[in-house]
Amino acid sequence: MNTTGAPGPSRMIIQFQKGLVEFKEREKKKKKKKKKKKKKKKKKKKKKKTTKREGRKNRAVEDETLQILSARGETMIFNY
Repeated sequence: MNTTGAPGPSRMIIQFQKGLVEFKEREKKKKKKKKKKKKKKKKKKKKKKTTKREGRKNRAVEDETLQILSARGETMIFNY
């Protein structure tokens, strides 16, 4: 590019446009950093609490089995 003579408005525009082009080229050279995906934590399943009614039902069943076993003369241990 020939830059002889007084700097006029046309020369200013060319310099401005050239600057824009250089700026764009610089932008292209930059690599974007990849964002790491966060791993989702698995939610632990809560143990279902036995209601009083369910507890009573279980005991009733255990009592029945104990009665049957005791009639046979056998013993059984239940863990609470």
